[in-house]
Amino acid sequence: MRSLLALVAACALPGLSGCTFVLSETPCDTGDTGLLPPDDTGDTAEPVLARSDWAAISVGGLHTCGLTLAGDIECWGADSSGQLAVPEGTWSRVAAGYEHTCALGGEGAISCWGRGEDTPPEGAFVDLSAGGDHTCAVSADDGSIACWGRDDLGQASPPGGVFTAVAAGWLHTCALDADGAVSCWGRDDEGQASPPDSGGFVSLSAGRDHTCGLLSDGGVACWGAAAPSSLAAFSQPFVAVAAGMDFACGVKDGGDTLVCLGAEGFATEEVPEEGGPWEAVDSHAGAQHACALSEPVDEAARGEGGGVITCWGNGELGQTEVPEGG
Repeated sequence: MRSLLALVAACALPGLSGCTFVLSETPCDTGDTGLLPPDDTGDTAEPVLARSDWAAISVGGLHTCGLTLAGDIECWGADSSGQLAVPEGTWSRVAAGYEHTCALGGEGAISCWGRGEDTPPEGAFVDLSAGGDHTCAVSADDGSIACWGRDDLGQASPPGGVFTAVAAGWLHTCALDADGAVSCWGRDDEGQASPPDSGGFVSLSAGRDHTCGLLSDGGVACWGAAAPSSLAAFSQPFVAVAAGMDFACGVKDGGDTLVCLGAEGFATEEVPEEGGPWEAVDSHAGAQHACALSEPVDEAARGEGGGVITCWGNGELGQTEVPEGG
């Protein structure tokens, strides 16, 4: 399945204190993989296969967006600032921020919608990440990083250099170069912008006050406030890791197991007991819900390369209600 397939996770709102960190580890149940949960009406009809045309997923503050195999974007949840108003087009990537959304379209051009996101830079880009109130992208021409939006703590003022990927957190940003070294900038009061200098990283995910990275040997390293370093103590190797608002989740056991460590709440307590295999991980410094993308149960659908989205946690604004159809 495509590397964009992702689990997306987030936790508590800014300013939350007194968090208790808990661990949840849930292996998938391959017996019902990809099936919608049964209702409680006693209906004995055949189960309905879940929609499986998703290529990528991105969780924002109180909304969620998915990219389909056809290049369409669908968003659901809160629409307080127009973050669900997807413009017409064909897309290759989507990045949900707190109250805005951005995407890469034809020839790598950026489009954004929602709060304060009407002036993205021109040019072609290969990677994109939306933070709290800022967004950053990696240039297709020279690997430089362009950021825009809120910059009161330097989170939108990247250093020079050549990079391959970028991860925007709440008030900080980190990026990865071709050698696996990490650079971070912006707010660093909790050490979230002070990465280890060991290198060897293959992916990054930035949360509110912490950052996590996946190492080439399957290990995990996290830094910053309440960084869930215990995640690295789980049996190795991981295949993906994601930093949420105050927690991190990982995929291990060849995609069969989701594990989450962090602030007690919806996203860590309600890890799905069914679904998988889980493919990769992505996250946003967002809210109290999480979503995962897994292989479909139907063999024909699996051959098409799409995935099934599963969401859980706080869904009071519809952010966990995955659209049907497709």
